[in-house]
Amino acid sequence: MNDNSYNIILLSNSSQRFIVDTIKSRFRKINVFEIENIEKIEKLTSVNNIDLLIFDIDGYEKIDIAEPILTIYLIKKFSPLTFANSNIDLDIIDYLITPVSSSQLIRKLKYYFNVLDINRSSKSKNIQHLQQAANEFDIYQEALKESDNVSKTDVNGIITYVNNKFCDVSGYSKEELIGKPHSIIRHPDTPSKVFKQLWAVIQNRQVFRGIIKNRRKDGTSYHVDSTVMPVLDNNGYIKEFIAIRHYVESIMNHKKLLKEVIDASSNPFLVLVKIEDFAELESFYNNETIEKIENNFLKKALSYFPDTCSFEKVYSLENGEFAFIKEVSSETTQMQQHALLKEFQREVKDDLFYLDGYEYDINVLVSFANHKEDIFDNVKLGMKELLQTKASIIYSNNLVESARSNAKKNIDTIIQIKDAINTDNIVSYFQPLYNNSTQEIDKYESLVRLIDDGKVISPYFFLNTSKKGKYYSQITEIVLRKSFEALRKTDKQISINISSLDIENDKTRKQICDLLNFDKSYGTRIVFELLEDEMVKDFKTIKSFITHVKQKGVKIAIDDFGSGYSNFERLLDFQPDILKIDGSLIKNIVHDRYSRHIVETIQNFATKEGIKTVAEFVSSKEIFEIVKEIGIDYSQGYFFGEPKELT
Repeated sequence: MNDNSYNIILLSNSSQRFIVDTIKSRFRKINVFEIENIEKIEKLTSVNNIDLLIFDIDGYEKIDIAEPILTIYLIKKFSPLTFANSNIDLDIIDYLITPVSSSQLIRKLKYYFNVLDINRSSKSKNIQHLQQAANEFDIYQEALKESDNVSKTDVNGIITYVNNKFCDVSGYSKEELIGKPHSIIRHPDTPSKVFKQLWAVIQNRQVFRGIIKNRRKDGTSYHVDSTVMPVLDNNGYIKEFIAIRHYVESIMNHKKLLKEVIDASSNPFLVLVKIEDFAELESFYNNETIEKIENNFLKKALSYFPDTCSFEKVYSLENGEFAFIKEVSSETTQMQQHALLKEFQREVKDDLFYLDGYEYDINVLVSFANHKEDIFDNVKLGMKELLQTKASIIYSNNLVESARSNAKKNIDTIIQIKDAINTDNIVSYFQPLYNNSTQEIDKYESLVRLIDDGKVISPYFFLNTSKKGKYYSQITEIVLRKSFEALRKTDKQISINISSLDIENDKTRKQICDLLNFDKSYGTRIVFELLEDEMVKDFKTIKSFITHVKQKGVKIAIDDFGSGYSNFERLLDFQPDILKIDGSLIKNIVHDRYSRHIVETIQNFATKEGIKTVAEFVSSKEIFEIVKEIGIDYSQGYFFGEPKELT
């Protein structure tokens, strides 16, 4: 490069001291005019022969200069639209993506200074040629960085160029492709609207980007991550299109690829499959073995479908989950799909897998949906429900919509709970317990209620939701306080429900201790009913709590005994004073011999161990007579009284 003198204007919203320092340290006889607003350009150009304008494109709306100036834009991200759709009226366009390195800046400046050295006297004439070459070169360079599968078309979409990689992937030769429309590789599963959208985007001088399913010459399918961009001439008109495709079938994350395929589908039929008891397999086998099991299933999965089924690919989603998707006609029914998938499950079950010399069989859970909206989230929710219900197949349409509806109900309930807490409308109602021997009421159970606009609401409708909204501990605090206050209104015992969640809460345990210490006589009139709770985290704390309160005279009852996951092991752990026999057994005791035999067994055990018993859900004289006959100590139910406030 000759040592000529050049004048540069640097126009920027922000400090570009790095650029200035780099220019001055690398090039001699360079005059840099640093300005911060557009208005100063006209004045500078009128008194100086400006060779180069370095311009930060962000934040400026329009520049209109009479004489052409070689211009380098500073931009944050490459896009032809940055230039084609801008309101900047300059003759020369080139760019550097910020933050720019010193080597990039030096190479760019050396290129332009060399050109200006060759024919400085005819700068205006050569600028347009320079712009055209620099602009097209950088666009092609940017495109080629995106992928190694490249083609060009004219403005009508006719192929004018393909590289070798394009031919390798598609299976066509260059001679078979040049002069043909791009529909030659279109897969019939890809809806025509995808290509209409693509064409509309690039015709509007924008860049299209997306996953597209194509078809090879031999009819097999493949997926490519496609970038299609217009190439503009000096006047901003579309000259041609360049398309770059990155083959993603083998390296792309299957979940991402699946979602891209869903987006491109019109009437998708999506199937999510999970190896049953996969969590147990993970705990039993090492990671290498688990991978072998998954890979084995992956290889054989498509073979389990009938020959009439046209699933082309299986997507591995980790954790023993796999997905299948295909386009179906709107006439395909849910029952047909269900029958197909049941056959698939049978084929999997009947097959034997061989691993390291051993044979084993597997079963699969299947969640499927056929409405595009929220289809992936629907099948995921369906699989979650299968794991909870222990079913094997589920039609998952509209589960997301149902979940959203439930979420809205939960939010409404949380608002209702919060308002009730703030307005002192969380109350305790008390239901009597009838002593079957003395024929008198000598206990009450404290039952929480929420009052909303005069309506009394059962805990069934708000208590579990309160746990999700973190208001449960506040409700417990209110119930405890009001239950202990009720001791002043009656000389009877009061039974209070508490869960493991309550006992494990430090604040709640402290409140109970404070209430028991406030009046020493309270302890002998309090019964804590331990609720069924499979979420017990700290048995040591619970057992310690029981020991502590029993020392103060408190009695311990186990609620809902005889159903759910109640077991006699808990009796050994908690050593209760009272067993409350679950209402589902009591309410059927008149006509259900099985229920009666269970109740009799519980009563015989309790009698031998000196444990008192309570029958819940005693709603009629007929039930009450059987309860007395069996020998149960107490009865509780609407036959003796509904829950109400103590007066």
